[in-house]
Amino acid sequence: MSVLMPEHIPAYLDELDEFIEQKLQPIEQADDNMRFFDHRREYARTDWENDGLPTAEWEALLGRARDLARDAGHLAFALPGEYGGGDATNQAIQFRLAELHADYELVKALTFQVAAEMDRMSKPEVAQKLSEKVAICNYRANQLACKAADEAIQVHGGIGYSRYKQFEHHDRHHRRYRITEGSDEIQLRKIAGHLFGFIGRKSS
Repeated sequence: MSVLMPEHIPAYLDELDEFIEQKLQPIEQADDNMRFFDHRREYARTDWENDGLPTAEWEALLGRARDLARDAGHLAFALPGEYGGGDATNQAIQFRLAELHADYELVKALTFQVAAEMDRMSKPEVAQKLSEKVAICNYRANQLACKAADEAIQVHGGIGYSRYKQFEHHDRHHRRYRITEGSDEIQLRKIAGHLFGFIGRKSS
């Protein structure tokens, strides 16, 4: 079986390679910036005195790279033509964004609903009547954040996994919320407890 790639895709990849070589690599090679792009030197990118957030220097370099990519039109690649994108030529990317957007709207709607209900209850009432929904919001929101970072890396390929993009940073940092903010398993146990009646309102 022969699968032909549309001509515009390899042409765009060549354009992207040229952009990286001419615009981004000089930033990497200037001064002592290589320390930020070396995956073994996390300390160079991390401000340990500021809750482990990226350093101001690293954020500034990322900002320069984003500005260059925006000026070259690469950040708008998957957007509709009216916003500088390629319309239907990028449907594979558009479908990913559409799915993420749909999931986001569902999570947001439930989160707002639960928040409104919490405002009308005491803390004991929230624990008794809403802990299941809070767990669902927590579980799905954390899953969605990780999924969005993963999709961004996948769409951008090798450069998405590299330090040239911010996605690897999001992937590492959002992933921890599925552990530290009450792990996925804890949230699922709470949801299952309400679902099957061994905790919460159904057991009373």
